[in-house]
Amino acid sequence: MQRSAVKLLTVADTFSILNAVLGFFAIVFAVKNSFWMAASFVLLAVLGDGADGVLARRLNSGKLGETFDSLADLTAFCIAPSIIILEDGVMDATLPFFVSLLVFYLIASIIRLSAFPVLKQKDRFLGLPVPAAGATLVLLVILQCEWYVTMSALFIFSLLMISPLPFPKTGRFSSLIATLLIICTLVFKDLYNSIMPSLLLLSFLVYTALGPLYVWLHQKK
Repeated sequence: MQRSAVKLLTVADTFSILNAVLGFFAIVFAVKNSFWMAASFVLLAVLGDGADGVLARRLNSGKLGETFDSLADLTAFCIAPSIIILEDGVMDATLPFFVSLLVFYLIASIIRLSAFPVLKQKDRFLGLPVPAAGATLVLLVILQCEWYVTMSALFIFSLLMISPLPFPKTGRFSSLIATLLIICTLVFKDLYNSIMPSLLLLSFLVYTALGPLYVWLHQKK
């Protein structure tokens, strides 16, 4: 007798489903031009993605775990940020080129997420993680960065996601710092000259720029 698909779900899978739902809410608020709310749901999905990973390691991922995780990440960190960028309207003058970059970002995200089960390693990621790329993009939008900054980020992140460059997996301390920064960003938003989202953006940029160097130096020890 065949099992129901629902019975294949694990506790970790519920967090993946939650991330997909958070990504959907981000899309809804983006369409309504509520960009802070949209970005908040993407950042909440980053926290959910971290919790999903912890549970999957401790409780063992089910048969659907990697598929669920990839689909949720595609929704929350690729499709949702792309719609946030489109709805923000920062690129009206260069819409055709911007859409081309978003298509490239979509393709790179799909390749990166599809290849993850094959290329995954214990202590590092091969290629920039999609959650890092998506979260950085929405932070650029809510901080009202110039269109050419967002355009450049889209192109660079797309290349990094499908590159063979190694990026470190976060440890307990760095995960705690990232979690606190995200929570503070969600609470304080644009208060105090947007200091919290700016610090969070800086942390993602440092990870993106120096992550491969950190892995290389760690290998030399």
